[in-house]
Amino acid sequence: MKVALLAATPYSKYSLVVAELLRLRGVRVRLLVVPDMYNIQRIKMTWRREGLELFQKIWTKILVSHRAVVETPLDQLMKSEGISLRPLPQYCAEHGIQYQRLPDLYGQHAAAVMLEHDIDLIVFTGGGLIRRELLESTPIGILNCHWGLLPDYRGMDTTIWAEWERRSIGLTLHLMDSGVDTGPI
Repeated sequence: MKVALLAATPYSKYSLVVAELLRLRGVRVRLLVVPDMYNIQRIKMTWRREGLELFQKIWTKILVSHRAVVETPLDQLMKSEGISLRPLPQYCAEHGIQYQRLPDLYGQHAAAVMLEHDIDLIVFTGGGLIRRELLESTPIGILNCHWGLLPDYRGMDTTIWAEWERRSIGLTLHLMDSGVDTGPI
């Protein structure tokens, strides 16, 4: 089976962990695709969606994150599995995975790359909403691990809403379809 992984940024810790856990369990990722972080369309879209909170995000993720002292469950998992933090291009070079940057992950460009590489399954580790072209570009589809219990908590901030409502927090593995966090669980 030919597997591709979609990551939101070249520095995604979550994407790195997913790629390495797949590798350690015998699943070979052949292609890792990320959007161009400095694409003007992406910056405009992010600004429209987040406004001034974008500056907080940049400050937190880029300028402060290397000084963080709070160990997250993801950090604990990395430690227990012996996964060292490094940028995705470096990880790909170390493991013979083709690394590709695209203008975006949403549709035509990404779909063409999947068809070119004859990919059977895409593993989604973040990067926004996916358009029909990409959803239909592989025989199996796109597998997403959603940070929330579907169908109750769709979209963003699912753990916050579950905590607010004093309900269980969890993850849902599902095949993506054209809806937001819908598709077979």
